[in-house]
Amino acid sequence: MKTAIVILALGDYWKGAKVMFHTLRKYGNLPDWVDTIALGHDRPLTMDWSDIPVHQTNFPKVAAKFEALTLGYDRTILLDADMLCLSDCSLLWSDELTLPFYGVRDLATGVYYGPVLKKLGLNLALNFNGGTMVFNGFDLDGFLKAVSGGLQSYDGGDQGYLNAYFQLVRPDLKVGYLPTAYNCVLDKNFEQVPDSEKRIVHFTGSNANPWDPNVPKRDDRIRFLKRWQQEWSEVCE
Repeated sequence: MKTAIVILALGDYWKGAKVMFHTLRKYGNLPDWVDTIALGHDRPLTMDWSDIPVHQTNFPKVAAKFEALTLGYDRTILLDADMLCLSDCSLLWSDELTLPFYGVRDLATGVYYGPVLKKLGLNLALNFNGGTMVFNGFDLDGFLKAVSGGLQSYDGGDQGYLNAYFQLVRPDLKVGYLPTAYNCVLDKNFEQVPDSEKRIVHFTGSNANPWDPNVPKRDDRIRFLKRWQQEWSEVCE
């Protein structure tokens, strides 16, 4: 199966992509046959989304992430740049994942977007986070048609559009849910797992981009931010 891990790497986000790829090789058992693409850095963006009529005007900016699904791979593992691999992630490129799509449940969206989710008719229990997503083929044309037809995103981002698509437009497509360990969002409202079980941590929240963090010294994210900085120093050697 032709497989790629793709990270949107615009601006300083390329630093996050480089660290993530580095740690996937160092700790995640990433095989040589899986391609790694820092989209917008190693490979320039080529798609123009400006002519897609949408309800939310920021879609062309958000849509850059979806260019990953036009690159011709059988499986696209789409990761956020503000992440760090800590241990084996072989499941992501294994033959065990046979459904069209996989993500990690995100019940924390109920805390931040509860009223909007209800208004749009989305089921919180089915929501997934956009940090770690696995696509085994994807009807991008059908998705863009739904967006053009008025599909709305509860957060204005790719995560919101995709959750709405799978729940409201294509509920026939079964969504697979990965263990939380593959997208450990560093947010008190997100399901937490012991450090020994974490495979990928996700630096969400205010001023927490690991390449330029500005968080209080007592913030629990500090220890992982320090770990990211150590890995970054290895990338720069």
